[in-house]
Amino acid sequence: MAPPYPAARSGCRISAKAGDGIASFANLPPMQMRVMKFGKAAPELAATANISAFNIANALGGLIGGAIVDSSFGASAIPFAAAIIPSIALLFILSQEYRSVGLASSREPGIAPKMPGKEQLSPSSR
Repeated sequence: MAPPYPAARSGCRISAKAGDGIASFANLPPMQMRVMKFGKAAPELAATANISAFNIANALGGLIGGAIVDSSFGASAIPFAAAIIPSIALLFILSQEYRSVGLASSREPGIAPKMPGKEQLSPSSR
């Protein structure tokens, strides 16, 4: 008797792998667009930094996964770590978004924020 989970049947297995691939890589274009939105002054640098962050994340995933397998928890703890780590990252992203929205709403419309150590030019001196 075959197990009842989707990987037991080849059609379900292919569908599950396709869905996982789509879900995994569907976040790349929106993230790249967000980075390019904030990196208008140096778009090449922004794109390079974004891809470098993905490469670092791949390396850290292998490092953390290997450490978990090597620990007393064993390989059975990998799915739990795979759920916890992105949850922490999501909380970090949401806190940064909340902070940036809070900073933007605290300014008066049409008035640029003051840069520390920089003198503001008055409209008559421009």
